[in-house]
Amino acid sequence: MEQHRKIGCCSSFGEWQPDVNGIAIGFRPGGGLPAMAINVGAQSFNLARNFLLAEVRPRLISVVRRIEEALGQEVTAVGAGRRARSASSTRQAQSRAR
Repeated sequence: MEQHRKIGCCSSFGEWQPDVNGIAIGFRPGGGLPAMAINVGAQSFNLARNFLLAEVRPRLISVVRRIEEALGQEVTAVGAGRRARSASSTRQAQSRAR
C-alpha cells in the first residue's frame, strides 16, 4: 500500500515468479462492487522494469482515472495519499446541491 501511495502502483519484479514483471493499480468502482485492480505483466525478458515504470505506469494511471470518472467516482490523486474530486463528480455534487 505504501508503494501504491508513493508511485501510484504496486509492482512485482521477480517476487511473485522469478521471471515475471508486473504492475497494478487498485481502485474502488463503487455501486456496491468490490475493490478491483488493473494490471500489466509479462515475462521479464519481454517487459523490463524501467519500461513498466516509465512507459506503462502513466498510461495505466490514466486508464484507471478515466474508469473512475466514467463511473462518477472520485479520481485517485496518485502519489499524494489522498483523493481529489473529478470534474464529473464535482458537477454531480453541485447539481444535487441546487
